[in-house]
Amino acid sequence: MNTGEKKWGHEFKCVPREFKRAAAGIVIDGGTVFASGVSKVVAIDKASGTIKWESKKVFSGTIVQLLPAPNQLLVRLGGNFLPEGQKEWKLEKPLRVLSLNKADGTEIWEFKDLDDGITNMQLIDGQDTVMLADAKRLIGLDLNGAGKMKEKFSVPLEFKRKVGGGEAAMKIGLGALGGLSGLAKGVAASTSGKGLLDIPVNVTKLDNGKIVVRGKQHLLGFDPATQSIAWSTYYPAPGAASWEMGMMFALTAFNGLSANAGYSS
Repeated sequence: MNTGEKKWGHEFKCVPREFKRAAAGIVIDGGTVFASGVSKVVAIDKASGTIKWESKKVFSGTIVQLLPAPNQLLVRLGGNFLPEGQKEWKLEKPLRVLSLNKADGTEIWEFKDLDDGITNMQLIDGQDTVMLADAKRLIGLDLNGAGKMKEKFSVPLEFKRKVGGGEAAMKIGLGALGGLSGLAKGVAASTSGKGLLDIPVNVTKLDNGKIVVRGKQHLLGFDPATQSIAWSTYYPAPGAASWEMGMMFALTAFNGLSANAGYSS
């Protein structure tokens, strides 16, 4: 840090270009640097750069997260990603979580019971549990397990669009305009159906220990202590469908430019 002189380095085979932003970042845990290339994890001595161990080769899959726990290193493979330059999310398989022994890289346990998605992992304080989500469930895994892992908890999850306060306000505004009541009914009808299902893409742990799960167009609050979903909300995509443009126009006509700007923000 004083001179910028290179002390040591280690080269890795790169992940596919379209997923380069999804590749696992380097993790420093005490005196060890954990890093991943394609199909393996490497533990490096931070001071000297010497290789402490290399994991056995993962048969296939993109390693996208390394998460140190007290006596193990958790490794996530696959997930839903937005490839560089694309507009559609893509599911990268296989979907797996591995636990490796920090001391020598040997496998402790493996979890593969994941359906159509996998989010990042978060350690749950005081519970010896790591949490993640697939397309249908919020899942907790026991860090003290071994072999073929089973869930410590599994909470059903189905993101569906619900009419929130903002949409209710828009329906009131449309009704006040009289002639657009049919559009308001159409908006209400559009708040259900398979086209509005969502998939979790991120799990965030707050300072108070609570969890927020993000979908492509949803947010959801989860309490790991009670294993209950506290709330769920939907947010529209920018630039969007014709009925959203219709509501924007109606709000402008009824409430003026300031109301429209408020909705946009």
